[in-house]
Amino acid sequence: MGEQKAREVLAGIQRSLPPGTSLTYQALSVNPAALALTLRGVRLTDEGRHLEVSLGSVVVSDPGFAGKHLRSLDLALNEVSLTRTSAEGSVHGGLLRAQGEDLDLDRIKALGRALKEARDPLALDPAALAAFDLGPVRLEGLTVDQPTHQRALAVGEVTISGVSQGRLGQLDVHDIRVRDPEAEARIDALSLVGFDAPRALAWARQTQGALLVKDKPAFDTLGVTAFRLEGVEGQARDLGLVFDRLALADLDSRLGVPTRLTFDLEGAVLPVSLLDRRHQAFFAANAMESLKVSVHWAHAIDDEARRLSLGPLRAEIGDVGAVSGGVTLDGLTLATVLEALERPERLLDAVRLSGFSAGAEAEKLTAAYLDVLLAEGDLKRSELLELLRTQLAPSLRQTVGADLAERLVTALDAFLLAPGSLAVSAQAKDEPMTLTQLGMGLALAPEKTVAAYDVRVEHRPRFP
Repeated sequence: MGEQKAREVLAGIQRSLPPGTSLTYQALSVNPAALALTLRGVRLTDEGRHLEVSLGSVVVSDPGFAGKHLRSLDLALNEVSLTRTSAEGSVHGGLLRAQGEDLDLDRIKALGRALKEARDPLALDPAALAAFDLGPVRLEGLTVDQPTHQRALAVGEVTISGVSQGRLGQLDVHDIRVRDPEAEARIDALSLVGFDAPRALAWARQTQGALLVKDKPAFDTLGVTAFRLEGVEGQARDLGLVFDRLALADLDSRLGVPTRLTFDLEGAVLPVSLLDRRHQAFFAANAMESLKVSVHWAHAIDDEARRLSLGPLRAEIGDVGAVSGGVTLDGLTLATVLEALERPERLLDAVRLSGFSAGAEAEKLTAAYLDVLLAEGDLKRSELLELLRTQLAPSLRQTVGADLAERLVTALDAFLLAPGSLAVSAQAKDEPMTLTQLGMGLALAPEKTVAAYDVRVEHRPRFP
């Protein structure tokens, strides 16, 4: 397209605008070799909506045609400024740079028409979402400011890898800042992978129907396979929220059940002021105003292997210590899990215990904090040790046999005397036992039943 032809096309666009709306530009240039059109000093005003938009430059390039019809293009915007005024005050927006590749104009227009016609988002035609494609998009230096209400938003960078048939590839957002009179927050990074818009619309409609008949809405990951937040710090009135990282990965759901999930929370700050007075006093005596908390959790239902894995779970609480655990159950599928919600007794003969683990790791405050917890039950550690030796030990001998009981009591005794690292695990040697077999076996022949599992009990001092 030559420069003269470009000016004619723009003049036609200017004439087609509704009354009260104007589009102007200061300079136009065309680069035929690069198939690029550049407008500088662009200004759009809409008097009816009290809207004014200015752009330092607009670059349109790499057009794609279907016959004589312009089908797609690349678009770059620079130094964008927007102002809209109303009775409630003004809103100012800014964008340093925006770039979109392979923008399908027909599909963008079709989605815009569908959104306008639907009015209610839930009335939108799912086919309009399923037909929407979008190439890579990148935004830099996004700002929104509402001075009258003292609200502001700033985003350093937004990238979208693309959208195919209404399904998001990956969204990454960096350096987010939010402020209003009652709250302030920052997020260093946000990432979302795999949001499925048609699926989300179907779920929203089902949820609306369920709520109308006072039924529980079904859980759905909405096609999201991973989600991550990093460097979060927020303050709302007297409440604060701070953590280093929150991540959800390996997400999947079927029939309203989260079938796979890995959850990580790292470096969450728990203010000591939220605890009761006794615990506050303990941490104040140790010059601590907050606790660093980290949690890891994973679970998976594997229909092919007929296995449910719960864990590993690990929770760390700063200098207080950490606990961990997990269990693996064979003979379970999603169908049996759903059936068990109605008839849990069927699990007794269907589910087999393949293995489990449990552990605790002491830190420098574990022993002292254990004394605080015991004091709440009017117990001393010496009294708990006496109960362990005189009451729990005989009960364990009857339940799991003399050998394992001795190992468990010895390890627990050592941990209570000098908290260190305590770990207990069991793994089936051959065919795992059903819950019925396990219960009856421990009641009738505990040592023979325990022998069917490789049971390990270990305690190690914190300081060798």
